[in-house]
Amino acid sequence: MDAEITNDDSIDTIIDSEKLHLSPRSLIASTLLTIRSSILPLAAAIFTFGRGSASTYIWIAIPILLVIILFTWLAWKRFTYQIGTEEIRIESGILSRNARSIPYERIQDVSVEQKLISRLLGIASVKFETGGGEGDEGKLNYVTLDNAEELRQLVRTRKAAPSQENIQTTIENETVEDTEDKIIFAMDVKRIFTLGMFNFSLVLFAVITGLLQQFDFLLPFTLEEVIETFVDKADENGFMQGFDQGFNIVTGLFGAIGGIIIVIIIGLLSGQVQTFLREYGYTLTQTDRGIRRRRGLLTLTDVVMPLHRVQAAIIQTGPIRKRFGWQALKFTSLGTDTGKESSHMIAPLAKHEEYWPITKRASISPPAESLKFKHSHISYVAPAVFITLIFILVTLSNLIFSYADAIFYWIALVGIIPFAAALLSWTYHFHALDNDQIYVKSGFWNRKLTILPMVKVQSIDIAQGPLSQLLGVADMKFGIAGGSGFSALTIHNIPLTIAHNIRKKSIDKAKNIDFSDMIKAPKGS
Repeated sequence: MDAEITNDDSIDTIIDSEKLHLSPRSLIASTLLTIRSSILPLAAAIFTFGRGSASTYIWIAIPILLVIILFTWLAWKRFTYQIGTEEIRIESGILSRNARSIPYERIQDVSVEQKLISRLLGIASVKFETGGGEGDEGKLNYVTLDNAEELRQLVRTRKAAPSQENIQTTIENETVEDTEDKIIFAMDVKRIFTLGMFNFSLVLFAVITGLLQQFDFLLPFTLEEVIETFVDKADENGFMQGFDQGFNIVTGLFGAIGGIIIVIIIGLLSGQVQTFLREYGYTLTQTDRGIRRRRGLLTLTDVVMPLHRVQAAIIQTGPIRKRFGWQALKFTSLGTDTGKESSHMIAPLAKHEEYWPITKRASISPPAESLKFKHSHISYVAPAVFITLIFILVTLSNLIFSYADAIFYWIALVGIIPFAAALLSWTYHFHALDNDQIYVKSGFWNRKLTILPMVKVQSIDIAQGPLSQLLGVADMKFGIAGGSGFSALTIHNIPLTIAHNIRKKSIDKAKNIDFSDMIKAPKGS
């Protein structure tokens, strides 16, 4: 039997607990990726230790290429995976072997990802996400697109219906239903361009700078030589005399403005490039199992997030976005979105009327217009006040002892910054709760509204420091299932009596909830 799963008998082959290999096409993708990552170090080594003829480079490149191909083949040959009735087992390693077992009950999300090379070869990566907060429990690089989708469907079916007959029936039904997914949110090119305007980034500037540093030996001149030549020419033509006559201020001002404009242009272009590569073709659809998100130009990601695993909703915006009515919606789930983000991006740029219907699908409602948000206690800024007082005392000692050092005045100015930042943070920190949900607003520039259903709360910590005990206030930290990336949800400096009332209300709301059922898929889904 062929090691790779075929389209005709893929279901039976997956159900059999035999060792399977990745797609043979993964050899091409892995080899190309290894060569790509080796080009820069090899080029630097060649130009460092001397130059030779073209034939010399060829004789050096051939054995290196053969070694890369050999190790890639060995890694592919030694990488196997098994689909059992209770778990997925992945074995890898050329010399030392590593066997990893992933029980179906631990798998929270299964995502399919295609980078550019993968899309050209018709293969994809399958990532198994768990709620343990440790990243991917397992990843298959690479299987065919059909096998990737079958694996994703099979994992979900195993969690809900362990018998082989139910698995076969559920997969066949789900294949038909997936073709009828309802689009609930999408972004066209115009909206992606608008989103890119808000995603200012200097990544492109950093890449250009890095390339210039890496390959400066290929350039006929260096940046220092260009500046030195410019200054010498200006001196020869008498322009430097103009600087001595006061034109240096105007020239420096225009130079600074020009530099800022260039940085802004590069930042906007970089933001546009990153946004288009990541969000192109953004489509959100409703399936019988949850929400399915597809996006990406070069790297295509296909993620399905079951709605019953949604723990909280996060709505983000900024001062500029808010003026135009734009918001971003994220869901905190039992799994992670990417290696960098713990929350799933659901709607990167949307209006109120677009994202509230999505949150309602996850049983999360918008705050009522009559709901009143309350400030934290002013003691929120106490630590910053203490730091600022230290700076002020240093400055006062300078005045008392008549030290004529201007640096002390700068110290006093810097000392105001912590207090101003804390005061700004306190100004935009609010909380509220109704009969079902907890709301926390925070952030001045990156404004965030977090909505946490009380039935999802699994732990509440009430923390007090020495000053908090003296003032009778406390911090409340809320914990949820699999919420390693959710530790930031904290209500700061609220009266202790109110904190105990919130905890009691949350416990009363959740005391009849069986959390072991909440993290499982509903029957028949």
